[in-house]
Amino acid sequence: MNALILALLLNYSGIQSFNVKFSVQQEVKRLEQALIAEIPFKKQSIVQAFNDSRFKIDLNERKRKRKAYNALTLEDYLKLPAFSDEGLNIGIQFLKENKATLASVEKSYNVSRFDIAAIIGLETLYGAFTGNYYVLNQYVEEYLLSPPNRKQNVLKALKTCSC
Repeated sequence: MNALILALLLNYSGIQSFNVKFSVQQEVKRLEQALIAEIPFKKQSIVQAFNDSRFKIDLNERKRKRKAYNALTLEDYLKLPAFSDEGLNIGIQFLKENKATLASVEKSYNVSRFDIAAIIGLETLYGAFTGNYYVLNQYVEEYLLSPPNRKQNVLKALKTCSC
């Protein structure tokens, strides 16, 4: 009897795991098709991006990272390189060197050049850390994990992505 229950549990968990993977694959395919439908002139680029060997979805890792980021306190953030004296000096230099571009973006999108510079500073230390991950992974994982009311925002970002 125990062997039968164990066999059923193993079989059920295998089916459940397969269904989860299958539904993620289905959702990714729907997303790809939605992008092609909205921007058909980029179809070849979209298909290439989704078939690129660097395109890998790891929702468990993404959830782990989200949890770690959500646990950061203000004190943790203030220890980041962007808030050091050197980071602040780099930020001031960045604002000076990119004054015209930042002013244009500020005018076009009604977003403060200081906010833009702060985000670039926090995310990349003004270009010092550019990362080595495939950007499409980030967007698709965010799309898959977002509640329905935020999916459109991620979709808008994906439309402008040059992945």
